[in-house]
Amino acid sequence: MKNLLLDSLLIFILILFIDIKSQSVSKQGGICFRTDDNQPINMYLEYAEVFDKYDKEFTFALNLAMQEITSDYISKIKTIQSNGHEMMDHTPFHRTNYFHTILGSDFYKNHPGVANIKDNKIELSYVKITEDYAKANYERTGYVDINGNYIISNIGQFKEFKKTDCYLYFPTLDKLVFIDENTGWIDNYKVQIRGFWRNDENLGITKNLKFYNLDINDVHLTPQALNALMKESLRLAEHYNLIRPYTWIQPGGYFPHVYREEIKEGCQTSLAYKAAGVFSNPSLKVFNEFDPNKDKQYGMNFGDFREDIWSLEKCKNFIANRIAKHHVVIGHSHFRELLGGWSGFLERTEKLIQWCIENDIPIRTYSQWADVLYNQIPNPNENIFPSLNIDKDKNNLPDGFEKFTDSYIDMTDGISQDENLSLAINKKGTIAKIIDLAGLEKGKNSFELWTKGATGNFIEIDFQVGSNNQIFKIPAESSIWTKYTLQNSTNGNTSLIIPENISLINVTIRSTNFSSGTTKICGMKMSKENINLPEIELSKNSDILEATSKSTSFSITSNVSWKAESNSSWLTVSPSSGNNNGTITASFSENTNSSPRNAIITVSGGGISKTISITQNGKPSSGGETGNYINIPETLSLGRDAGSTTVNVNSNITWTVKDNTGSVGGWISKSPKSLTGNGTITVRYLANNTGKDRIGQLIFLIVVLQKLLTFFNLLRPLYQVSIHFR
Repeated sequence: MKNLLLDSLLIFILILFIDIKSQSVSKQGGICFRTDDNQPINMYLEYAEVFDKYDKEFTFALNLAMQEITSDYISKIKTIQSNGHEMMDHTPFHRTNYFHTILGSDFYKNHPGVANIKDNKIELSYVKITEDYAKANYERTGYVDINGNYIISNIGQFKEFKKTDCYLYFPTLDKLVFIDENTGWIDNYKVQIRGFWRNDENLGITKNLKFYNLDINDVHLTPQALNALMKESLRLAEHYNLIRPYTWIQPGGYFPHVYREEIKEGCQTSLAYKAAGVFSNPSLKVFNEFDPNKDKQYGMNFGDFREDIWSLEKCKNFIANRIAKHHVVIGHSHFRELLGGWSGFLERTEKLIQWCIENDIPIRTYSQWADVLYNQIPNPNENIFPSLNIDKDKNNLPDGFEKFTDSYIDMTDGISQDENLSLAINKKGTIAKIIDLAGLEKGKNSFELWTKGATGNFIEIDFQVGSNNQIFKIPAESSIWTKYTLQNSTNGNTSLIIPENISLINVTIRSTNFSSGTTKICGMKMSKENINLPEIELSKNSDILEATSKSTSFSITSNVSWKAESNSSWLTVSPSSGNNNGTITASFSENTNSSPRNAIITVSGGGISKTISITQNGKPSSGGETGNYINIPETLSLGRDAGSTTVNVNSNITWTVKDNTGSVGGWISKSPKSLTGNGTITVRYLANNTGKDRIGQLIFLIVVLQKLLTFFNLLRPLYQVSIHFR
């Protein structure tokens, strides 16, 4: 009966785990392309063609009451919308304090958000300023003289003002006035004022009157006024038979800037806005963002990356780094001051789309990302820690990591999760650092990593969570890869707790105790602490063995009983069974044939089965070179212009080739990347426009030997250096 209950509980746990995953979304970050304002319609059409070619969408924010909106403009906007591109509400008249309506002003009679109606001008109400409010929120205060619509500071106080500090409140007059950005700033001693709605204003003549200075974030529309502003955009969309906007975008300028909670209150349920972009209190745009008031979807600001003025590589670097940490980033363009002009901008945009598609980076619109980030449930069991083997921007730095100063990437030693890569250090210092990691699960989290090192070596994992640091000390003493969790911490800390109000953390991994050798880490994982499901993990999923008789070992991490077996008589494993963590030794006999042979080691338990694919190289034929060998040229010299060349490889075993650390920078590619025996590699390289020589290496890996081919991409006459061995 006890076993039956345990089996039933396990089945329930597995079903629950599967159900959670099936109803959740991935925490994969991505991008959104956004452009603003009523740009020339033919430019919008050309821009849309770039996206249509790849079945991707962009977002564009329009002011539907502006003079550019003609029947031809509307017709072409309909074409753009028909292909899935999202038109957003940029206010009718590119401002928040008033608008001119073409649909009749009677609609707004007695509207609670309308202060005045003057012909077709609708002046919107704002939250009344009081002296108590001004005292609590002012940018600066002082005394001035007033002469009609001129304000005079005898001490030149206006030199301290920024253009955004454009409101003055006079408590004695109970009056709020506005300094026009174009005509109002006369000099340090004098400004000209207008009314809140840019109407003429005359305050009479007064001496030594106290004022409070407020900026564009200190003066607020009423929720009803914001509602009227949105309704006018919806009326215009209906009037023109356009697909209505579901996203509201704050226009830039010198008028009240709206807060996300005001958007939420102003749009009400009936207006059904799904997203917004604001400057005043933007959201982070990350998975599992702290959102107690459910208004973060209305704070999605833009300009994270600048495809309009940044180079393609800079865009890639920024995007790859941020999405690896589960951020969504939004671009920026007004089709003005473009790097490379209009054609260069379109070309760069297309290449950025191509790169996103090649690297499975989602491209979505504003309202789509708002739904994914703030309405869907992210998968709590997804690993949020950046992977060592992901380098989408090809800058030889794993995406999401800060540049390494004390450590380096070992490209030949790691576990299969990171494609045999690891971070290595041979001293005390920082091994890895992640800044602004998102996608956090609130409450208790699990963290694991694999270490390798020498006796006396330890690392510390420092989680900066808000103002607190949660630090864990983990051994790195084993000569084989060994998996550790926070429960193995030796400093007494064993639980990582993420408070509800934390959306971003920093993680630093340091070598704190170093005695000898090299300390290495890899296989980092972080997710919500789960129920204790069956688990089996192996330190490798494949291996290539030399022809002679020897043995190799690998580690197993498990919480169940397991058994290990080989499917070939020439390869034996010991022990053949065990419980929880352990080490398995695989012994193999000599391969007397010239051809490689294959075997599979299977480790199974708790309903889980994991395998290691084994290849043993063949014995060299008589008269040939003895032992395993690989012969390659010592150097390879490349011309300045882009091109390709070939490298002949002479070998008797299976080999792989990688390009090297840091110096390559993505300017070469090679094919094929792995062969058995003799072969030819094609190396393609980009033009050298850096203004200096470039030096890189191809790393040829076999079981017992590693060779490097050094190559040069030069601006001066070609030269050679000797091959390096290590």
